[in-house]
Amino acid sequence: MTGSMILLGAIVLFSYTVGTSIGFGSSLIGATFAAFFLPIDFVVPVLVPCNLVALGYLAVRHRRLIQKDMLLKRILPWTCVGLPVGLTVFLTMQTQNLSWALGLFVVGISLWELALMRRGDGGRNRGELTGPRSALVLCIGGFAQGLWASGGPLIAYWGGRNIQGKGEFRATLSGLWVVLNLILMIVHLAFGRITGQTVRTIAALIPVVVLSIFIAEYLHEKLPERIFRIAVYLLLCVSGLALILR
Repeated sequence: MTGSMILLGAIVLFSYTVGTSIGFGSSLIGATFAAFFLPIDFVVPVLVPCNLVALGYLAVRHRRLIQKDMLLKRILPWTCVGLPVGLTVFLTMQTQNLSWALGLFVVGISLWELALMRRGDGGRNRGELTGPRSALVLCIGGFAQGLWASGGPLIAYWGGRNIQGKGEFRATLSGLWVVLNLILMIVHLAFGRITGQTVRTIAALIPVVVLSIFIAEYLHEKLPERIFRIAVYLLLCVSGLALILR
């Protein structure tokens, strides 16, 4: 096993532990750190099937908590408007530009999330997000999901405003990620982005993803989510700056 593969495994263990424990963020964290030593157009097709394993588990296990009407009638239609636009950009942009754009996106999202948490509610308990603002947030989240498989923070902000209950929030978003990542995987297969090397990498990472699920389920019950998220977004902000400046 090469040094790069060991490092990627460590990144996947960390990112999927974090993402599975809170319901989003695994691809954003994984893509940010992996982009330092691997092309982002290789990393994203690797992470998409890993997402299906981790978040598919959550969606199945906690399926009774999924807000099905909200998912099917409000979230999916608007995210599916932005998703194909992001996919088109991903399939046509240069790898170097993808990494730079990812860094800029990560810094912006991290600062935004930290500002929300400083206010004390992380975007929750401030009333439902409706109308054009609701549609815009979901469309941009779908765009980011198509581009880097990383629309989580934006859609999590929407969920924090509209989904009541920590368990319902996590389960509903997991159901969304399963649908969107299935679409992404089909497109990546159709465009030849999932190669033999990609499949071998995914196969090597699946046991790591499974381990991260068990750790995440434990952390979800034991650790304060607020402290956990602050540390993650501070780390992401620094990493995003490094991606921009390198």
